Amino acid sequence: MDAWIDLLKEHQVGKWCKRAAWIVAALGLSQIVFQIYSDVLRYSSNGNSLPGTFIPVVIAGDLRFSLSIISTTIFFFFILYAAGVIVNQFVADTAEEDETDEEEEESDTVVEEEDEKVMPGQIQ
Repeated sequence: MDAWIDLLKEHQVGKWCKRAAWIVAALGLSQIVFQIYSDVLRYSSNGNSLPGTFIPVVIAGDLRFSLSIISTTIFFFFILYAAGVIVNQFVADTAEEDETDEEEEESDTVVEEEDEKVMPGQIQ
């Protein structure tokens, strides 16, 4: 359990969530590119010429596929990225609270030490 807490304190969980978000975006984009590439290969292997009739066929066939991939990719990207930001903000807030608590304890001990000092000529 301490290992997870250490990872949180070092902001590693937030960093990896953000990295995973970018990986999801790259995978979604590559999936669309590979789908279009496979459609080009399939269309050209049937003996059809690419220039004139290819563009409407690819747009009609891949538009629905591309929109569904884009929407899910964007959704998961924002979920992971937001999770990373929230985790980092949560850890930063708890770290600030810990620092202010430590500063207050240090200031309390300094005041107590000053009260105990006896100045020359002063009666204890």
